[in-house]
Amino acid sequence: MKKPFAGGDRSRLEVAIESVKLLIQQKMLLAPRDEVGLVLFGTEESENELHAADGGYEHVTTAREINVSDLDFLKFMDDIGATDQEGDFLDGLVVGLDALIKRVGKKAYSKRVFLITDGESPVAGKGDVPQIVNQLLNMEARFNVIGVDFPAEDSHSGTPTQVSNVSLLRELAAEVHGAVLPCTLALSIYKQFRARSVGQVAKFKGPLEIGEDVKIPVIAYTKTREEALPSLKKQSIVSMNSANPDTMAVKMDRSYIVPDDEQREPIDPEQRVKGYKYGKQMVPFSKADEAVLKMEVEKGLQILGFTDKHKVPRHHYMAGCDALVADPSIPNAAVALSSLIHGLVELDRVAIARFVARARASPKLVMLFPHISARYECLFVSALPFAEDIRDYTFSALPTPSSSQLEAADRLVRALDLMVAAEDDDGEPAEALKPKMVFNPVLQRFYQCIQNKALHPDQPLPPLDPNIAEYLMPDATLLKKAEKELRDFASQFTLTKGGEKKSKRKFWREVLEEESEANKRTKAEQPTPMDTDAILTLESVSSSSVRNVGTVDPVTNFKKMLSDRRQDLVSEALSQMKEVILKLVEDSIRDQLFSKASDCVQALRDGCVAEGESKVFNEFLQSLKSTPNSKVKSFWEALRTGRKITLISSEESRDSDVSPRSAQKFIESAPMSVAEPIQASAVPVEEDLLADIE
Repeated sequence: MKKPFAGGDRSRLEVAIESVKLLIQQKMLLAPRDEVGLVLFGTEESENELHAADGGYEHVTTAREINVSDLDFLKFMDDIGATDQEGDFLDGLVVGLDALIKRVGKKAYSKRVFLITDGESPVAGKGDVPQIVNQLLNMEARFNVIGVDFPAEDSHSGTPTQVSNVSLLRELAAEVHGAVLPCTLALSIYKQFRARSVGQVAKFKGPLEIGEDVKIPVIAYTKTREEALPSLKKQSIVSMNSANPDTMAVKMDRSYIVPDDEQREPIDPEQRVKGYKYGKQMVPFSKADEAVLKMEVEKGLQILGFTDKHKVPRHHYMAGCDALVADPSIPNAAVALSSLIHGLVELDRVAIARFVARARASPKLVMLFPHISARYECLFVSALPFAEDIRDYTFSALPTPSSSQLEAADRLVRALDLMVAAEDDDGEPAEALKPKMVFNPVLQRFYQCIQNKALHPDQPLPPLDPNIAEYLMPDATLLKKAEKELRDFASQFTLTKGGEKKSKRKFWREVLEEESEANKRTKAEQPTPMDTDAILTLESVSSSSVRNVGTVDPVTNFKKMLSDRRQDLVSEALSQMKEVILKLVEDSIRDQLFSKASDCVQALRDGCVAEGESKVFNEFLQSLKSTPNSKVKSFWEALRTGRKITLISSEESRDSDVSPRSAQKFIESAPMSVAEPIQASAVPVEEDLLADIE
């Protein structure tokens, strides 16, 4: 192993050590519970249990007992040096198998043996090969040979000893269904991104209930879940720098005090209570209340019914996904579950169920959809939202593209098709960006920094790995192939930067003229009854398309927005109507527009009564009455003496806290100054507004 490695300036031993170090680093980061041992052959000493007991197995050393990998293991690898002693790899293999048998015993571990050698040393115990083969097969251990500068399978370029040994290793690997890998390939594999090893732990085990009589024993396992970034633990620098740093962990000690207490005495746990903010008031909850607050729910999985698959929109899939399989220990469970799965597939349906993974956990509404592959059948479990989880936002409609724009978009989508963007080993088109092969660049960068900091604590963190930097970036090769489609698509949509809007005060007549012209253009663009392309439906006639309360016909606009049942425009309509009223009053020449503004106030009042928004109207009317503006004062006096519009009382709307007497008194009293408080209700308006802000 002292010979130089082909195609490099390192020795074969250094390359072998690098491959082992990469394996150890992966175990420490991604599979910290995996155990690794190390046996060296070709050492000056002979330190192994077989040699100590019966002799033989010389120049073989058990360097590391089988145990979890740690930083000391990595540092030990750097201390391994080359010797002039030849080593028998079969002796090393037998010593390693003996250590593996003693460590594992009859426990159901996944076992794997790596043999790293250049095959240059002579082998004396070839007669032990059948016994080694039987031992590997009986243990069900996987066996891989990593060849350092092995000659090709059909080549005889190596020394006679190497050619003979390589042939022996290939035969041995073939008999135990193992593999012989060149060292360069092993290094490239170890340097690739990896995902953390996660044990298969059952999330739920119990019956899948359909009604009262049908119960299928099932087990649920986590299929997909977001992998969180590992947390950095708090450590003590004082302990780390001490003579005996047994532990560097830091324990948090939290205490509670009263802010006004000058002595800052901690409050005992018995004197503390949790609280929930209800408005401005804190509602206390004792531990007994907390226990009652939690739902007493038993674990279970009950199907509520079945529905068409397309009735569940894709954006309703929440959180991760679980896989539901039949309990293998229960007879006929697999047959029953398979029948249900195939029935759902044939009918293109899914099941809606109530799922409680463990006792006293919050119940979830889930969807069970079938999955059938060559390897297994299961029901995938995906959580569905409740009403409180859905954000019912409204977005404006997009304009209809032209046929040429649609064709350009179609060509672009086909040119960037990921299903044929990659190539397999045979040069055939293959799928790119498969989720199983797409690793999180943030996690990979974290692992890179942890590895470097562990081995070189005094050095700065390394620069970003180029492989990580390019990860999840657009494929340059794919974009180059789609250059023409990208240009064609861009040419169909000429984007220009809009100029900055300059505020300009307009007169009332200018506003009327602009809105009149806008209405004319809208009418001109609407299809006529003779237009063959126009589709006239009852919905299009009866539905409202008004989104703004204008000043031309504000009452009609306001009523249409309130009556729109396709989307909730109530709050928007109320807010816009208040703004229009103030605008009409401000733009009025003397009392020219007071009548129109009064109609708007009456419409606002009627709408607030119908929609249960009496507080909105009462606060607006109170602000009109107390505003010091001369025009608003004149308008309020006309409103008070003419229309006699007053506050919404509790007789008109249940959500109002204004009594009929207070409402009548409000319209009869003179306008108040700004400094005077308004006592229309038990709670001042200012306090209500602050409560809304909070």
